[in-house]
Amino acid sequence: MSGLLRRLGLLCVRRPYVVVTVWVFVVLATGSGVLLAGTRTTNDITLPGTDLQGATLQGRAGRLAAQGRSLQCRAHDLKRTRAGLQRRKRRLEKDGKAARALRAELSRLLTAAGAEPRATDPRLVRIQEALARTSGVASVAPPCVNEGGSAAVLSVTATTRPADPVTAELVGRLRGTVLPAATEAGGVTVYVGGVTAAYDDLATLISNRLPLVIGVVLALSFRVLLVAFRSLLVPLKAILCNLLAVGARSVSSRRPRLPRRRGVV
Repeated sequence: MSGLLRRLGLLCVRRPYVVVTVWVFVVLATGSGVLLAGTRTTNDITLPGTDLQGATLQGRAGRLAAQGRSLQCRAHDLKRTRAGLQRRKRRLEKDGKAARALRAELSRLLTAAGAEPRATDPRLVRIQEALARTSGVASVAPPCVNEGGSAAVLSVTATTRPADPVTAELVGRLRGTVLPAATEAGGVTVYVGGVTAAYDDLATLISNRLPLVIGVVLALSFRVLLVAFRSLLVPLKAILCNLLAVGARSVSSRRPRLPRRRGVV
């Protein structure tokens, strides 16, 4: 290999013009071949498969744009629906107010015009007007008179639920001040009934009799334990535990829950 290189070097030294001519010919031949081939160079380097990925991404972008336009149209439709519902709500509220006003006016007209002749008794009218003026009363229905004309029922609807303490306070006011003032002329006896009044009466009755019941139970248990164990410590301990249990129960007890609706007093 070194001998071949040595001979080539000597040839270049001895025949420099020949070597230069040969290299010029080689360069011109190579350039002519490139020009004749007509190839063009480019700086764009594309990896295999990137064209397909680009098309896929463009398709996904188009679908996302279409979904975006669809969501915008849907949002616009929802806004129009919401505006329509709000208008309908306002119209219903207006109609509800008109209906309540009409119902109150009809109730007043029916009572004043004597749709039921026996319901035009001045005593019933005073009671009905007194109930209607009471705070916490939503409406008072016209009197319902029995066939004999000896009794009448007035249905009073409170503004609160039957289980609400405000409703119980309303029952107390009706019994304590409103109805006695409306019937002070005499000639009529008024009773307040209904779900709330019944529960209040039951709670009052239980509260009044509870000490007596507790005392009887404790006395009997003391007597039985005293005879059974012949000791004062065990009955006293049992009575103390019973008193603590009753006290805890009375503290944690609540009023019975009634149906969650506007009730009739």
